Amino acid sequence: MAFLGRFLIVLIGFVFGAHAMDVSDANAEGTFPVKIAIEPVQELAQIGQRAEFHVILTDAFGKPAVAPEAVIVTVSSTSPSGDSTETQIIVGAGESSATGSLPVVETGAFLLQGDNPDLLPGGGFLFATNPSPANGDSYIKGDDGNPRVFASHATGADDFFADITAATRGLSDTAHSTKTPEADLAASSTSDAKFSLILRVAEKKILADGETVANVTVSLDPLEPAPFDIVIRLSVTGGFLENDEIIIEKGEYYVKANWRSDPNFVGISQISILGSNPHLSHGNPQFIDFDPPIHEIKLTPNPPEISLFDRGNVQVDLWNTVNGASVKTDEKIKLTLALRQGNGRVQPLDIIFNEGDSTVRADFRPSSWGNAIIEGRIPNRHAQQAIFTISIGIFTIVISVIGGLTGGVFAWLPSRERWWRIAIGAVSGIVLFGALLLFGSEKILGVIGDLSLLNPISVFVFSVFGGWLGTGVIAFIFRQAGLQV
Repeated sequence: MAFLGRFLIVLIGFVFGAHAMDVSDANAEGTFPVKIAIEPVQELAQIGQRAEFHVILTDAFGKPAVAPEAVIVTVSSTSPSGDSTETQIIVGAGESSATGSLPVVETGAFLLQGDNPDLLPGGGFLFATNPSPANGDSYIKGDDGNPRVFASHATGADDFFADITAATRGLSDTAHSTKTPEADLAASSTSDAKFSLILRVAEKKILADGETVANVTVSLDPLEPAPFDIVIRLSVTGGFLENDEIIIEKGEYYVKANWRSDPNFVGISQISILGSNPHLSHGNPQFIDFDPPIHEIKLTPNPPEISLFDRGNVQVDLWNTVNGASVKTDEKIKLTLALRQGNGRVQPLDIIFNEGDSTVRADFRPSSWGNAIIEGRIPNRHAQQAIFTISIGIFTIVISVIGGLTGGVFAWLPSRERWWRIAIGAVSGIVLFGALLLFGSEKILGVIGDLSLLNPISVFVFSVFGGWLGTGVIAFIFRQAGLQV
């Protein structure tokens, strides 16, 4: 009997245990940051300066989004020579941006990329030159007596010369009005110089949601001011260019273009420079991977309100915030679930979204009443939560007590002695039903699956059996569960 008392204490704690619940940490309704954007304060810096840049948290539409708590963004900077450094920038709670800086020690394009495990990465470019030459030192005479532009900011081993003939100056207005690289370069046809254009894309992957934009730049190589307007035509195999004809204006070092994603195209796309003028070297095309537009995961409790004796499930969708629909993945994605508050069992805790999946589910069985919070997380997305409200299940308890009393009556009827045997039946009926919930019907009764336990008739029948067994229910449970009494 002493052992029975200890077992009942444990079981009652399992069935009726009340646990204080604090749900103040549950995520409030609102929009979380989705992506990171990097924007230099001064996109053309000079050697010897500390160049500043902004780290901006944005929503799915590219607009600044406030951080609900402090966010640490790791910013990597890759120099023109390939050296890489990292620094951590903290965006404070309630803020949407923060500022960092880096020393400029060489000329060329610096690639800045921001990363955080809960956000989509983003990047940008910062261009650096030598200090500007003094007035009057910009031009020298060539061998033919015509003035040449001296590339005072050259980074290569040889100085970069661009012939500017009298014809170039005389035809510049006409060349500019035609808006073609052929017309501009024809004006300098008396020279053997070649202009090399470098095409750069800051991002390797972006979401194909129609809102996300990749940062594209085209600059001269080595990084020099354009001697005249250079018109560049771009071509892409996927996505949209907001302007497929861009101009590096005279005196400027580079030009930017926006490569917008296409919600109807998922896959790898190429961007390249069109044209075949012998005076214009185009460099290599660049590629970008347009990923399925998964901005976040959406967790839904099914049903949101259950009793202590019920089983629920949490549905997890890969979610497109822009159009409010689930999205199929084109690669495997690992989902990690955790019970952050409350008591119970979530199974499985680790789930894989396979290629073509948009939705997965996990079972949840509570072991105390109140609120239970389940959190889900996938890489580079903000964690999301589902909240179950769990009632004590008075109706189920009453049915179990009635069933146990009925079983006790059946055990008492043959001898009609020891009337207290009926009261024992009420307790032993609940004990058996609780064991079925705790260990599962497959282990206790050899019945595969235990969903049948959740309807009132099953509760009554199993409790009648437990009430009829009386104190023998303890030995029965331990024997069936393979435990030593």
